Amino acid sequence: MEQYALVAAGKIPAPLISATHGAELGDESPIYSEDLRERIGEAHFEMSALAVGLKLEHETIAHYRALAAAAAAPEARHFFEKLVAWEQGHASALSRQQAQLLESYWQAAGFAPF
Repeated sequence: MEQYALVAAGKIPAPLISATHGAELGDESPIYSEDLRERIGEAHFEMSALAVGLKLEHETIAHYRALAAAAAAPEARHFFEKLVAWEQGHASALSRQQAQLLESYWQAAGFAPF
């Protein structure tokens, strides 16, 4: 509520979490374990969860972009643009997590996408 009160007062709140939060992930995954890599051919639920999560992030980005474009107050527009950047960090992190597993998943399932 403090963030909204600042925006209502015409002030720009400091971000609670950086816009790139989650985008700095390396090769090690905070989402899945080595056990998942070992049983990747059976990880249908996990791969679906990553795909759904990524879809939700993209829809959230589009929603916040629309709110930013429709905002009359520059402070509100700035607030929604910050939310877009934050969600883009989430989408980037999920996308990398998915990419780290996808090729192995396809191979274990006997799938060739071409």
